[in-house]
Amino acid sequence: MKKFFFIFTITFITLPVFCGIHLDEAVKKGIELNFELKNIGIESKIIDKRMKIAESGKVFKIDLKGNYLFRSEKIEMNLPDITIHPGLVFPGVTMEGGAFNNFDLYFSIIQPIYTGNILTNSIKLKEVEKLLNNTGRELKIIEISNKIKTTYFTFRLLKNEKRSLEIILGRVEVHLATLQDLYKEGLVRRNEILETELKAGEMVLKKEEIDSLINSVSKNFHELCGYEISMIDPDYSESIREEKVSMEFFIQNHPQFRIFSTKEKVLKLKKKIAQGQRLPHLNGFAEVHYGKPGINFFQDQWNSWFQGGINLNFNLFNSGKYGKEKNIIVYEKEKLKNIKKDLISKIRTKLSDLYQNHLSLKRKLKVSEKLVVRSEEESDIKKKLFEERQVSNSEYLTSLLNVKKYRSMKNKIELQIQKTKVSINSLIGKEGGK
Repeated sequence: MKKFFFIFTITFITLPVFCGIHLDEAVKKGIELNFELKNIGIESKIIDKRMKIAESGKVFKIDLKGNYLFRSEKIEMNLPDITIHPGLVFPGVTMEGGAFNNFDLYFSIIQPIYTGNILTNSIKLKEVEKLLNNTGRELKIIEISNKIKTTYFTFRLLKNEKRSLEIILGRVEVHLATLQDLYKEGLVRRNEILETELKAGEMVLKKEEIDSLINSVSKNFHELCGYEISMIDPDYSESIREEKVSMEFFIQNHPQFRIFSTKEKVLKLKKKIAQGQRLPHLNGFAEVHYGKPGINFFQDQWNSWFQGGINLNFNLFNSGKYGKEKNIIVYEKEKLKNIKKDLISKIRTKLSDLYQNHLSLKRKLKVSEKLVVRSEEESDIKKKLFEERQVSNSEYLTSLLNVKKYRSMKNKIELQIQKTKVSINSLIGKEGGK
């Protein structure tokens, strides 16, 4: 007995843990499982490596190189005749240098000294790319949250629809049983039984359709976050703030505005890189050679030597390339400003429409709640009237279906309210909805 009581107690204590998972926890899990987000994380690592590669451009490079060169002719140096005094002349000679087969093996060290800040700005550009990638991750998180919550509220609508249908179907089946008893006594006609059976059959088919949709939505929810949708807290409700506060939140916090800001930084860096192309570039170099022949071409043998210096590269003319790139950047900035203004205008309009819709739905909900109460009252009255044979079976069935219709209407409005709240929070970039 004590063992049974212990198991029962443990089960009772742990039951809420397994059956009351908060929807935000499901969203968090969905974020962890999403493969697109994982790829965004991988892309961030790739950008880190590219940044390291860009940084390495500032460090000296060491190369081992080798050259082989064949010449069909050797270098010749012709010395003229030397006349000491009349009658005494030393004839000139021809001296050959170099070789038919020439070899040169050498280590080369190259150190960038000044690149017009192109290397520095290229590194900064990679840092900005990482910011863009991270901001893209935030946008994806908002999208995932929206999908999970919308799927959850769709499931709740279907469950409520099924529950309402089962209640009405139960009442129709009870009524059908009553009709069959009355038919045996000859108090009702056969067509009234057939009429009721048809309505009950239609409801059964509708219930099967809803079950199929519930199954599909449940699978979709499990794919999104890994949780069974039936484990989610059924009392979860999305919350929103006032329209003005939501608009301010959008402008101050939405990732899209950070993207605009980051893209402005990209354009500034591109401008600096373009400017750097007009500046002189300096590279220091040092080389250790070992070749045959060496520096002295008149000694056809292997020897070594060292050389070092500075390379200067100064582009004096490039057909106005810098000016054209500068104009493109100016145009890109103008485009970015227009896109930003257009986004704010569209979001303000869309947000206003959503809040108006939310207000309208709340008014509709109050009306639908009254209609549900009135339809139930009417159905109860029609039932009594039918029992007194003052209304037809068809009228009573219609009153029952009206109860279902208005309950369904109420359920849909409640779902639309929650979905509208999710849409508002998703639009302004507010993931949690708290």
